[in-house]
Amino acid sequence: EIFCFLFMAYGLIADCDCESEAYRLLGPLRFHVAAVIRILFKRSYRVKIRYTPVVEFENLDDLGTHCQSAQLVERELQVTGIIVSNCPWMTCDFLCAPKSAMDDGFLDVTFGLSTMTQSQMIQMLINSETGGYINFPSVRYFKTKQIRVEAIGGGLPNFFLDDNCRKGQFDLDGESFTANAPLDLWVHDVDLQICC
Repeated sequence: EIFCFLFMAYGLIADCDCESEAYRLLGPLRFHVAAVIRILFKRSYRVKIRYTPVVEFENLDDLGTHCQSAQLVERELQVTGIIVSNCPWMTCDFLCAPKSAMDDGFLDVTFGLSTMTQSQMIQMLINSETGGYINFPSVRYFKTKQIRVEAIGGGLPNFFLDDNCRKGQFDLDGESFTANAPLDLWVHDVDLQICC
């Protein structure tokens, strides 16, 4: 078992994180450079997700629709990226799960469909501090108790600059893992005492 605290990403965000390792000397600017490259050379990924929705959101101002039937949903999608998080902020300036609370017992799932345009991807990064990208028609956001994410093939299309060792990785709290098997994610029911 692998434990992560902040997030799991696959697709756009994971690619920006993993691929930017090659130009680490740029410091935090490396993420912006990687994002520009990934927007210019947009990829999409085929994934299969399996989850039981608890609350679904249409937009950022929505209080959410509670799902009455606890039926397992299995979907195969073409996405730009997917983020599963237990806390609102991925970094100090990226609000990846605006409705998340670390103590609510849920995972917040955000994914961008492959229909997300390059213009929307730019707007997503510009609005990353507000979470405003949740309102895009190509973005889905919901809460669940657990989710299975399975990568089906690598990112398409392939570009001449692609580093096949770094693309199409699961990103768990900034650490890359090959996406060669399904990834099951859930919130552990653990009480932590933090001393400051």
